[in-house]
Amino acid sequence: MVHTVGDVHRFEKTRQVTSYVGLDPLNDSSADRIMRRRISKAGSRQLRYLLGQAANIAIRHDKRLKSFYKRLSNKKPKAVAKTAAARKLGVKLSIMLRDHITAQEFDARGQRTVDDARKAPGPEMVAG
Repeated sequence: MVHTVGDVHRFEKTRQVTSYVGLDPLNDSSADRIMRRRISKAGSRQLRYLLGQAANIAIRHDKRLKSFYKRLSNKKPKAVAKTAAARKLGVKLSIMLRDHITAQEFDARGQRTVDDARKAPGPEMVAG
């Protein structure tokens, strides 16, 4: 990924990295209807392939990615779920490269965010 994307600091958002790689979803819109169709395939074909292969392995070993894949594969075709897992893995890698952190640190950050959201009072608990 480093060889193809280069310096990830040149992207302001991780969405721009996924767009550069070609894993961003394309939308078809007509009037007030928006349909999400397929990925753009704009970037490196080889990097998309390698992210897909890496996602296949990561689905087996990363429990968060595995639960994401299983949840999505119950609703969508398996190829769509694997592509979504590859995109999620690409985002994770770009954040790890940008912030110079390990996968464990990345997961710890995500866990803190989830724990904070669970501890925060919901809209029904806030006095208005």
